Amino acid sequence: MDNKDDKMSICDPIKLLSDPMFFLLFLAIKRLTQFIRCSHHFSMDQFYPPNYVPDKNLQGMKTLERDRFKQIVKYPSFRVEHKSFNSIRAILKPYLISIPHLKHKFEPKYATLILNPNLISTFEDFPEDVQSKISHISKELWKIDIEIDYEKLTLPQIILLVTGDLDETVSAFTRTGSIAQVNLKPNLLPYKSLIASVIMDKNPSVTTVINKLDPIDTKFRNFNFEILAGEEKTICETKEHGVRYKLDIAKVYWNSRLSAEHNRIANLVKSGDILYDVFAGNNH
Repeated sequence: MDNKDDKMSICDPIKLLSDPMFFLLFLAIKRLTQFIRCSHHFSMDQFYPPNYVPDKNLQGMKTLERDRFKQIVKYPSFRVEHKSFNSIRAILKPYLISIPHLKHKFEPKYATLILNPNLISTFEDFPEDVQSKISHISKELWKIDIEIDYEKLTLPQIILLVTGDLDETVSAFTRTGSIAQVNLKPNLLPYKSLIASVIMDKNPSVTTVINKLDPIDTKFRNFNFEILAGEEKTICETKEHGVRYKLDIAKVYWNSRLSAEHNRIANLVKSGDILYDVFAGNNH
């Protein structure tokens, strides 16, 4: 009888709801559902700087034309005297626009703090505690013209502008010294020269961009690749945990993403130990 009661108690909805593990599972499913809903309703417009309108004429661009990305957009701003700039900027920091290479404006008498229009459009949009801290300066916001150009756009934004496809973009690449490596999907191959040019523009210390052509399946774990832009060289220097390596990526395998694992293993080794790795590459 006791066993029967125990089996029935497992299906008791009251006990099930009070189980901490069930509660954590419920929260995980709820958050996953919210994420899927947000992803489903995500629009390309949300991917760009606020008020920047994607130009469909950019789609299909294969050769980089930097001047064609330029747009003038209007952003709200808050003017302060130079002496109050640092203190007011600290108060308004959560509401300021964040765009690469976009700086606040300084005039002879005033400094202009540029606000994020997705958060603030009128003075009343500020929380009351923020209003009380800045109202002695002004209760007025100024609309100013801001130029959003190629320099202020990121690599994923530029690729999205020319492909028009959220599923076909490059958000990151592997870096070994001055060489950047991308693994382009087939649909992005027509844009490979443009992508390589953008990577070099956005990363001045990159001198060569390569694209991996095949999976790593050779004896020494090196791979076939093509040079997309920059210098025709494969020898580079890279530094990891204070150790500098010089290598030829055409001949040896290197994976900078294993840096943390390298450091973990190194910290386990004591004086006099012998470490033997049968799968070692250049940096294993």
